[in-house]
Amino acid sequence: MLFLLRKIRRKLLAQNKVTSYLFYAIGEILLVVIGILIAVQIDGWNDQRKVMTEEEGYLKRLIAENKQDIGNFSRLIEDLNVAMQSIDIFCATLNDKSASDSVILYTAQEYMNYGSIVPLFSSSRSTFDDLSNTGNLKVISNITLRDQIIHHYAEVLEVQKRMNINSDWALALDMAFINETYGMKYVPITAHLFPTKTKRQLANELRKNKFQYINNAAVGYWADTDALNLLNALKQKSNELIIQIENELNQD
Repeated sequence: MLFLLRKIRRKLLAQNKVTSYLFYAIGEILLVVIGILIAVQIDGWNDQRKVMTEEEGYLKRLIAENKQDIGNFSRLIEDLNVAMQSIDIFCATLNDKSASDSVILYTAQEYMNYGSIVPLFSSSRSTFDDLSNTGNLKVISNITLRDQIIHHYAEVLEVQKRMNINSDWALALDMAFINETYGMKYVPITAHLFPTKTKRQLANELRKNKFQYINNAAVGYWADTDALNLLNALKQKSNELIIQIENELNQD
């Protein structure tokens, strides 16, 4: 193509056709400009495809991590329900004057095994942290969705902080109480380390200090209830975010 254009140009100059040459020169310039514009447009399309591919990858990762979070939240909710049930049964047994020594000791052991355990909150944030730290949040073209993602992870962080504060408070009180009352003697795995006592003696100690035990259990129950409400709400919002992201992907 270039060889042909040069040949035409030389021919026009040789024939002293200045006007024709000027038209030719203008046409040649226009062809160059058009070529540049096409190249720029192609580069723009390529860049846009790269951004769209990157956005799709991030959105799919966010879906996967939120599904993982929902699984983690579900397990925490299950653990909390078990803990609260053991507290309910333990306190009800202590308040039951007809409860046998064996039943009281069994419910105390169940409470020590499950009711006094504080579940640890965890969430998957690697993709969102990547988006935030690299400035790549801008690749999410839907501004409304982008704002929803930012708000969601801010809320996850607040739930984590609140649960940790409640857990630290409840755990500190619980550990102090167990230490004061030698509560580890009711835990099967450590009971043999203490001086031998009959079931009647152990059960009577629980009966005698039932208000202290109930009050201590109530602290954990309150923290568990608050965590349960937070996690159920967060689980629902994670589901909603997944649906919104999937809708965005289906539009492309």
